[in-house]
Amino acid sequence: MKGKHVYLPGGDVTRSRAQLLVNTVNVVGVMGAGVALAFKKAWPAIMPPYKEACRDKTLRPGGCLLFPLPDGPNGTGRLWAALATKEHWLNPSKLTWIDTGLAELARLATAAGVRTIALPPPGCGHGKLKWTQVHPLVLKHLGDFDLEIYAEQLAPAPGQALGQQVRRPVQQSLFDARDAGEEGPGP
Repeated sequence: MKGKHVYLPGGDVTRSRAQLLVNTVNVVGVMGAGVALAFKKAWPAIMPPYKEACRDKTLRPGGCLLFPLPDGPNGTGRLWAALATKEHWLNPSKLTWIDTGLAELARLATAAGVRTIALPPPGCGHGKLKWTQVHPLVLKHLGDFDLEIYAEQLAPAPGQALGQQVRRPVQQSLFDARDAGEEGPGP
């Protein structure tokens, strides 16, 4: 069964209410720019386990690890994924790393019972890959999940069928406060 896919131009993946938020990272333990920096600023407590995974080489390029997301005083049981799209922050991403990383992400998310995932276009931006190359891999590995894809490109790659593609304004999320049992979206 195909999940719902929402393409949000711009926006901030760290503000999503999805069960799993994907952080594209390198394996030298630095979160200094882009999505990784946004995660570091939103949740400074994620740095020690990420740095340890880099130091002991548990996290390798093309790999993925899941960690609990420190979401406030009571926690929500949400997770964040360290999706290793680069070796060093100075170097570009490799498409093979995106492919293997997304496959591992799908495996781990399924095992954790995750249904909703928010992610940036992995390997694009600072990784210098093209969305038209990466998008088919996202759909191949994560297409059965409900996805929020924070990408400037709203349209799918040419010839791609998306199943139940949904387009919504940036302010709305596929996973809004109603899904979390709250009255309405937060500030």
